[in-house]
Amino acid sequence: MNAEIEENKERRRAMYKFIDVNEASSGDALPAEALNINGEYIENMVRGYRTLSTKGREALASELDYYEMKARDGAVNKSKRYPPRIITVRYQLLAKSAEEYRESYNMLGYILSANEATLIFNDEKDKFYIGTVTEIGEVEEGRNCVVGEFEIFCADPFKYSVTEYEAFGNQNSNTILVDYGGTYKSFPKLCVDFHEENDNETSLSANGECGFVAFFNENEKIIQLGNPNELDSSYIPPSTTTLVNSVFSNHDSYGATAQAKWKQNIGVTTGSDVVQTGVAGMGISSYDAPAINRDTYGILLENKATTSGDIIFYYTVKARATNRTEKTADISIAITVKLKEATAIFGSSNALKAKIMIGGVWQEVYLKKTEEIWYGNTGYTINATFSIGNLSSEATTLSGIKFKVERTDKPGDESGVLPETVCSGMVINAYKSYAPSRYYLTSREFGTGTYWHGASVTRTIQNAVNCKLLYFNTFAIGSGWDGASQVGVFQALLVGGKQIIAGVSIVKGGYGSNATIYFFVKGAVAYKTDVDVAHGNFWFNDRTATLIEKNGAEITFTVNGICKKFTDQSITDTGVDSITFLFGQHAQQPVLTDNGLHYAKVIKDVKEATIDIKNVFTPNDKVIADCESGNIYRNGILEQGLGALGNDWEDFYLKQGINQIGTAYSSFVKQGYEPKFKVKYREVFL
Repeated sequence: MNAEIEENKERRRAMYKFIDVNEASSGDALPAEALNINGEYIENMVRGYRTLSTKGREALASELDYYEMKARDGAVNKSKRYPPRIITVRYQLLAKSAEEYRESYNMLGYILSANEATLIFNDEKDKFYIGTVTEIGEVEEGRNCVVGEFEIFCADPFKYSVTEYEAFGNQNSNTILVDYGGTYKSFPKLCVDFHEENDNETSLSANGECGFVAFFNENEKIIQLGNPNELDSSYIPPSTTTLVNSVFSNHDSYGATAQAKWKQNIGVTTGSDVVQTGVAGMGISSYDAPAINRDTYGILLENKATTSGDIIFYYTVKARATNRTEKTADISIAITVKLKEATAIFGSSNALKAKIMIGGVWQEVYLKKTEEIWYGNTGYTINATFSIGNLSSEATTLSGIKFKVERTDKPGDESGVLPETVCSGMVINAYKSYAPSRYYLTSREFGTGTYWHGASVTRTIQNAVNCKLLYFNTFAIGSGWDGASQVGVFQALLVGGKQIIAGVSIVKGGYGSNATIYFFVKGAVAYKTDVDVAHGNFWFNDRTATLIEKNGAEITFTVNGICKKFTDQSITDTGVDSITFLFGQHAQQPVLTDNGLHYAKVIKDVKEATIDIKNVFTPNDKVIADCESGNIYRNGILEQGLGALGNDWEDFYLKQGINQIGTAYSSFVKQGYEPKFKVKYREVFL
C-alpha cells in the first residue's frame, strides 16, 4: 500500500512538473510574482496562464559619468544616473486543445500590447512600475503546454507607492511636515485651494483675492506662483470683476436664494428640437464612502538643551498621529537624544526615562538602560507608540503637550535631566466616518418630449463685452451593463441679445461610450470632435474645468487639452448678458447616470475696468504645481504663465525622513480667508 501511495505522489509530481511552487502564502491562488497590468492580473484574464518567475526587479546599479586627469590618480566623478530597467517575466501556458491554446495566446498578446502600463506584482501590491513589453520570446511549436518569456522595458527605473499620500498645512505655522518613507527622492505636487465663496448663499467679496503663493523647503529651494509685488489696492469691487461664483455641492445649494438668481427654463438654447421643460434641482454625483483619515505629523520639540549636569544633552521630539477614530488616535513618538560633545560618554551606570503629556495623560518612555553606553554626538532615537482617548470627533489639534526627562539611577546627578517643558502642538484630522456625498445641479425631472428635452437654468449678468466662463460639469454613462444605451445632452451657453455668442454642447445620442462635443460661435458650429464619456472619464468631472473666453472678436475654448480659438468680427462689441446651462434626455430613452453642473464662475474682463486688476488668484481657484514636470494647472487647465522664471523645479523634492515645507501668500489676505496648502506625493523606491 505504501508503495502505491508513493507511486501516485510521483505521478502527480510529473503531471505538475511545469508548476513553480513559489506561491503567495495565506491561501492566495495567484503565484507570488503574478503580474497585474493596468488593474487586472494576467492569470484572471488568460485561461491556463501562470507566472513562474520574474527577473530584473532587484536593486539597480547606477551609471557614473567621469573623466580622468593625467596629473592625478583615479578619476573625477561628473554625474550619476540610473539606467532604464528591464523586467523579464517567465510564464507557463496550458490549454486543453489547440483552439483553446490559440485563443489564450491571442489574449495574452493583446494584454501585453499595452503602452506605458501600470505594473503591480502580487508579492508587492503596494508598489507599481511603469513599462511597455518590447520583446516576447518564441515558444515551442505544435504544443498546447509551453513555457515562455517576455521582457518589459521600464524607461523610468523606479517603483512607486500605489497610495498617493497627502500632507496638509498647519495654518498657525505655515509649515507642512512630510514624513517621507521612500528610498529615492520624490517630486511632489504642490496644491493650493483658495478661499471658497458661493454667491448662491452670500454676496461676493474680495477677501479671498490673492496675488501670489509660494512653497519653500529646508534647502532654500522655492516654487513661486503669481506675482509677490501685487497690492491689495489692485483689485476693484467684485460686482465689476467676478460676476458669478456659484457652487453646487450640497443638497440645498439650489435653494430659494439660488433659484431667484438661476431662473428655470427661460434661456436661449441651441438646436430647434430642444425643449426646455422639467424641473432643475440638486442630484447626487457620488454617494458616501468610507473616509480616509490621513496621518499627520508634528515636531513637538527641537534641539532643546539641558542646563545642568556634566554633559549637555539635546532633545528632539517628533510625533505622528495615525488610526484616527471618533474618540481616539494612535500617537507614534520619536525621541532623538544627542550629546553635545563628540568625545562625551554617558556610561553604563546611567539610565534615563522620559515622560510626555499628550492627550491629557502622561506617557512614559524609557530612553536608556543601565547596560547601554552612549558615545559622542551622533544621536540615539527611541520610538514608542500609544493610544490617546477622550478626543472629540471635530478636534483638529493636540495642545497642552509637555515633555520632561528624569534619571532613574542617580537622583543627585543632573546630566540628561530636562525639567518639564511646554511643547508645540500638532495638527490631527477631524474624524469622519464617511466622506460626504457630492452633489451637482441637474434635471430632477426632464418633463416630456418627442426629441431632446430637459430642465435649464439661466442667470442674467452685467453686460460684459469681454469675459470668461469657467465651469465644472460631469457627463458620463453608468458603470453597469446598461450604461452603453444611455443618452443625454449638456449645454453651456453665453448669450447676448437673445443670440448665442459662444457655447459648448455635449451630445450622446447613440450606443456605446462616445459622445460628440460641439463648439458654437454666434450660434453656428465652429468645431466638433468625439470624446469618450465612459464612467469615470477624465474629460468631464468635478476636477477638470471647461473655459470659454470672449475677448472682442475672439472666442477661445479650453476643454481638458482641447484648445480652439475662433474669430468673428461681427461680435466684437456684442456683450454677454446671460448664461444658460441645460441638462436633457432624448424622448424617453435611458438618461445618463451623470449629467450635472458642479460650479460656475463668470469674470468680467479687466479691460473694461477703470483700475488695473493685478491680483492673480480669485476665490474658488484650485492650483496644482507638478514638480516633476514643471507644469502648473489652475482649475484643471494648464497655465504655465503662473510660475516664476527662477522656480527650482529640479531641486524641489522630498528626501527620506521628515521634510519641512514652508508656505507663503500675499500679506493683504485677511484672516479667515487664507489659501489652504497641501502636498501630494508618492513614495519612490529603487
